[in-house]
Amino acid sequence: MIAYIFGEVAELNPTSIIIDINGLGYLAQISLHSYEKLQGNKKVKLYIHEVIREDEHTIYGFSEQTERELFRQLISVQGIGPNIARVMLSTILPQFLADAILTGNLNLLKGVKGIGPKTAQRLITELQDKMGKATTQGQLASIQSKTGIIDEAITAMIGLGVSKIIADKAVQKAVSELPISHNLEELLKLALKYI
Repeated sequence: MIAYIFGEVAELNPTSIIIDINGLGYLAQISLHSYEKLQGNKKVKLYIHEVIREDEHTIYGFSEQTERELFRQLISVQGIGPNIARVMLSTILPQFLADAILTGNLNLLKGVKGIGPKTAQRLITELQDKMGKATTQGQLASIQSKTGIIDEAITAMIGLGVSKIIADKAVQKAVSELPISHNLEELLKLALKYI
């Protein structure tokens, strides 16, 4: 089992990366989140999850261990395969995806291509307890408060005529750049710059 690989970036695109290690190229499937983190680096360390089947051997790579752990939790749920988990991590930033599961945000999860209401509910039901054990009550209150502001910001942008998909991405990007103590007004101002 490969834990991680470190080497030079031979090729990088939004869905995959080839890392050269002493003349041997490793192809790994990646999420858009990892793609954004890896851009501009000549050498990278990629945390690996291998999927070995009778007819294929696929490597999934992650720029952070926390993203790999979330990926592993997602694929432990019936109906969520590696490709759907990668789409989820590409559509919703890992911290927001974990927040959505912990707070039971069904609407955010259903917004991912390939995730219907039943699968979204199964994700919440099966992972909430596992993920909740690692989260204190104080952290959960903070997540719920932050998720409320995020939902308000998305709703406000939709009210301004921005499509839901664009509003989601703009707000997620804005939240990743603001300090944790941000308010709705600051979040909206920054998010509007990304549309």
